[in-house]
Amino acid sequence: MKKISGKFIGCLVYLCIGVFISLIYILCAATNNLEVTENTMSAIPSAILLTCFMVLPPLIWLIVIIRKKQVYTFDDDKNEISIKIDSYVNEFIQNKNIVTIIKNFVKTNGINLQILEFSFVPLKKITNMWTKEEQSYELKVNNLEKSSDYLAQLKLYNQNLIDNNFTICTFIDKFLNNTHTPLFNEEIRNSFNKLSKLYNSLINQQIVLQDDYINRLKAFMYLVYKYSKENICKEYETIAINNGLSVENTEYEIIKRLFNNGYDEETIILVLTSLNSKKHSYIDLFMANKTNYENIVNEQLKDLKEKQTIDNLLREDDSTIRYTIDDIDLMSGADFEKFITYMFNKLGYKATNTKLSGDQGVDIIAERGAEKIAIQTKCYSQVVGNSAVQEVYSGAKFYNATKCMVITNSYFTKSAKQLAKSNNVVLWDREVLKEKLKEI
Repeated sequence: MKKISGKFIGCLVYLCIGVFISLIYILCAATNNLEVTENTMSAIPSAILLTCFMVLPPLIWLIVIIRKKQVYTFDDDKNEISIKIDSYVNEFIQNKNIVTIIKNFVKTNGINLQILEFSFVPLKKITNMWTKEEQSYELKVNNLEKSSDYLAQLKLYNQNLIDNNFTICTFIDKFLNNTHTPLFNEEIRNSFNKLSKLYNSLINQQIVLQDDYINRLKAFMYLVYKYSKENICKEYETIAINNGLSVENTEYEIIKRLFNNGYDEETIILVLTSLNSKKHSYIDLFMANKTNYENIVNEQLKDLKEKQTIDNLLREDDSTIRYTIDDIDLMSGADFEKFITYMFNKLGYKATNTKLSGDQGVDIIAERGAEKIAIQTKCYSQVVGNSAVQEVYSGAKFYNATKCMVITNSYFTKSAKQLAKSNNVVLWDREVLKEKLKEI
């Protein structure tokens, strides 16, 4: 149902007030000066100026509104679009072919969930009057009463959330209207182009109707989001189950057990987010919750790592100490050398530090039988380059070593790997070191 726009009414009121004031002024001047006198003539320019000031601006603006066809507005019901999209969602769910196609698509195509989370929300674009560029997006949802998964999901959104994700909303708006956008990286744009092609193929094959294109597409995007989220959740729920965890466990219990079982921070965050989503029947703001868990997990892991480091240092019998890569990251260069010496001794070598014999680019000599390994250690936060490979290769000759190695808690540059390969220098990077830690 169309209504007269507020802009048009405002201009009309302003114009009427201007005309009324101008007429009153002229009538007053005429009443006080019934005969044409010098005073009457002097009042005419003032009346003209007042008329121009009070009448011309609203009159010009009224003409602009009429020319731009902004006399009427059709946004009389905020929930009308939401209910319409919901009807399309139900229509798609009842079509087994559409559901199967979407489920198979999301299994083989990774779609950015953070962007998908806003792809089905009813929004009104508000543009700048002069530049015509997107200025903001208004959430077209208000006190929804009807109960369905889609409408329950919409109840989680608010205007502040939309405003904070303006870039995502702009990307989605351009995607829905088939407009090219440089926003986000090529991988994300390509994945959404695939979605667009799939949806258009469904129209071409008469599986989906073409009418009300954008609202039907939003319904389609909701199902893509729904099944993508469920896939992710089930993957990480399996990790939880394999570690004896469920939605009944506290956040701290989940973090501690997964940390002790060697899982990285990102995995722990996703397990927590997935279990929380399951608790709410997968109707949640998954990515917003993930951001919250990032802060929680970061703090808890920091505490757990500190406790583990202190516990290790308090033990008198080092045979029971379990080292992690996080313990290594806290070490100085000298501590790292001592640790690698300790590790090779635990691995069955006779390892000694070379500092007393002059170094020569080699930090440790490890011997076992006829094997003699020259080792250089690098406890770095940056990648390790060519110089470490060159130094240990030269130093190995000085010590008559049969083998040479560079060991780091970081990674190696591509050129360092190439140089090491051509000179038979063994490289242990962060990933290899993590595996070796399990052996001691």
